[in-house]
Amino acid sequence: MAFRVKTTARAKRDLDAILAWLLSQEAGETGLRWFQGLREAVASLSHSPERCALAPENSSFPFEVRHLLYGRKPHVYRVLFTIKGISFPSCTFVTDGASPSSTELTLRKLGYPLISPDGPITR
Repeated sequence: MAFRVKTTARAKRDLDAILAWLLSQEAGETGLRWFQGLREAVASLSHSPERCALAPENSSFPFEVRHLLYGRKPHVYRVLFTIKGISFPSCTFVTDGASPSSTELTLRKLGYPLISPDGPITR
C-alpha cells in the first residue's frame, strides 16, 4: 500500500537549511547527490513507513514517533515522523542526530504534547 508523505513547514525549512549549508561549503556534485538521496529517503516513507524504528523519545508522546536514519557516521541525519491513521506518514523535522532531549524540546515547540507515566507534562 502506498502512503502520501506530508512534509511539515519545519521539515521543509530544515531541508532548505541543509541544502544552503551544502552550497555554502561548495560541496559540489557530491553534496547535491547526497542531498537528493536525503530527499529520496524522505519520499521512501510512502512505502512501508512502519519499517523505521521508533525514535528514542517515542515514550514521551501519546503517539508513535519514528525515525529514518540517513547517511554514514559521523554524518547521520534523523528524519522524525509520525504515521497518522492509515493514510500518510508526516515528516516532522530533519535533524543531524541531535540528542533525544533536544528532539523532545523541538517537538514540544512544534506543539506536540509530551507525556509521562503519570499523564501529560504541562511545563
